[in-house]
Amino acid sequence: MLFRSSADEPTSSGAAYVFKRSGGVWTEQQILRAIPIGTGDRFATTVAIDNGTIVISEHLDDVGGTNSGAVHVFVEVNGTWVQEQKLKATTVVTGAGFGFGLDISGDTIVVGAPEEKENIGGVNKDNLGAVYTFTRSGGVWTQEQRFKASDFDEFDQFGYAVA
Repeated sequence: MLFRSSADEPTSSGAAYVFKRSGGVWTEQQILRAIPIGTGDRFATTVAIDNGTIVISEHLDDVGGTNSGAVHVFVEVNGTWVQEQKLKATTVVTGAGFGFGLDISGDTIVVGAPEEKENIGGVNKDNLGAVYTFTRSGGVWTQEQRFKASDFDEFDQFGYAVA
């Protein structure tokens, strides 16, 4: 399986293109888009695949807060990719960029939110960042934990890349 993402479509809503190899030839299998589609949300900036599950970022999704971000989980059912769930942080943070860093292994998804900010001692600290883990049980993804660096500082962007 091969992917081509295009976060720069005319509306910047984005799309992910799934290609499948058969007999040494790659052919387009399906185009995946966010459900619902949001203009300017940058769907498919980051994509990760593992064993029949595709996770796709939408790090500028506005549901719950401007540019808070989201991750879409797709699974293959009888040769067709269907959206299983849309993931958001339990506590949505405006401007967090949730999904910019993204990876999957089995039933665990790791999501970076490098632009997440926090109020510390009455002072807003920008781009500290955070990392979230989600686990799947019975086809349902649930947030397991939120991490941040122990020595965090403003503009560290913890979670920019995850693996």
